[in-house]
Amino acid sequence: MKVQIIFSTLICLLCCVPAFGDLTVDDLGKINTMLRESEKRMQEFVARETKHIREFVAKETKHTRESVALEIAPVTTKIDEVNKRLDIAFMLIIALMALIGVVIGIPQIIVAIQSRKERLQDKKIAEQDEKIAEQEQQLEAMRAELEAIKQHL
Repeated sequence: MKVQIIFSTLICLLCCVPAFGDLTVDDLGKINTMLRESEKRMQEFVARETKHIREFVAKETKHTRESVALEIAPVTTKIDEVNKRLDIAFMLIIALMALIGVVIGIPQIIVAIQSRKERLQDKKIAEQDEKIAEQEQQLEAMRAELEAIKQHL
């Protein structure tokens, strides 16, 4: 009995009406129409969502740019102030270097001029010493001649 019930259930399941159904041209047309409508709805949905996303991104980008501009403005002002201070500090350093150069340079120039004058004076003295030495030699030579002349007389 159990076998008969199982067998008759299998036959009923295998022989159901949709298993023997065929798709007609009208059925294929309806399916095609449904697919086209579904595709059209999907394209409209994607277009709406794309537009919505673009508007959202544009709005957020504008908001971000404005907030960044508001945040950058004080920083730019501080950078300008720092640049001005650095310019003043740079000018003061240059002025200080010039002052140090003058303070150190002028005495060096004076010392250089004095040492040059001393060298020139030493050179003149040396030349005069040489002239005196030559004149003394000439004087000695003249004395020797004079002695020679005195002895001959």
